[in-house]
Amino acid sequence: MLGEVKDELQKAGWRLVIYDGPEQIQGSAGLDTHLLVSQTYTTRYTLFMRSHTQGPGNCPWTTVSYWLDSSIVDNKSGHEVLTITGSVCSPEDAGQTLLDELNKRQ
Repeated sequence: MLGEVKDELQKAGWRLVIYDGPEQIQGSAGLDTHLLVSQTYTTRYTLFMRSHTQGPGNCPWTTVSYWLDSSIVDNKSGHEVLTITGSVCSPEDAGQTLLDELNKRQ
């Protein structure tokens, strides 16, 4: 399903990057060493998505539906800007649902 969601986002003009920036290590070394490792990002937003198939649900024309749990996080602020959880009837519907929700917020 991730491939279909990425396709829908790209068709709508989103530039997708499959890359996390380098890990950053901060702190001090010595008798009382304290180091903090964090991930950096070179993109503005990160999409987190989980999905699985399930029974037909509200999709009368198919024997399977898809459960979607997705979140978009602003990498600058760390805030979640969008979350979608629920069932869709096709992988393409998942991408369109995500785009519809993004467009509502613009």
